[in-house]
Amino acid sequence: MKALFALVLAASPFIASTAVAQDYEDLDEGGSSSRTKKKKSSSSKTSVSAEDEVVREIVRGYYMRGGVGGAGWLLKYAPTLSPGTSMALMVGNDFRDEETMSMAWEVGFVQAVHQGMDYDDQRALGVPNIQGDVRTYALNANFEFSKYVSRRFGVGLQVGGGVMVAPLLIDETAYVNEVIPEWGVDPGVHGRPQFFGQVGPTIEYYTKLSHFSIGGDIAIIAGTFDIGGTGTGWFKYTF
Repeated sequence: MKALFALVLAASPFIASTAVAQDYEDLDEGGSSSRTKKKKSSSSKTSVSAEDEVVREIVRGYYMRGGVGGAGWLLKYAPTLSPGTSMALMVGNDFRDEETMSMAWEVGFVQAVHQGMDYDDQRALGVPNIQGDVRTYALNANFEFSKYVSRRFGVGLQVGGGVMVAPLLIDETAYVNEVIPEWGVDPGVHGRPQFFGQVGPTIEYYTKLSHFSIGGDIAIIAGTFDIGGTGTGWFKYTF
């Protein structure tokens, strides 16, 4: 018995070292595997996060855009009104958003300012009568279809229409008692609604600032007032 106890006692350091080595090896393998998984997981999260960040640079949905440009009348009032400036404020929604195309509706307000010929020169020159300088105010609604030739750049077509007014800017009494008698006829355009339709191309570039894009459009306008054209550059924010 004493001999057996002595043998076990002599072998115990070897058994203990083997157990410790085995335990250490197991823990090391487990730790290595765990670290690898964590590393992969972290790498995967980083990749997804980076991908999401890239995608978020281009945002489509509800938006607001404002623009400035030029406008001119091409037929009836071309001799009377010079080309002028225009300002627009629109709100809308990209209701269809795909990788290579989008569709949007929008409504907005447009103001244009034109210098006009003096009223007392108009009859002598035989041009259409209208008060001197003119401001027009329009409410319109548009539909836009765009194709994306690259990830950030799109070209499209916009169609729409609305109602416009050119209010009387001079004193009404003077207009009725002096101007109309000078012309011999009331042109009937001031303060009365004028209806129009418009169509034209549009371009848009999505900047690397998330939610922001810039662009421009050209439109041919035809309606009860005259046929005209506009060109506008705009800045857009998508919510």
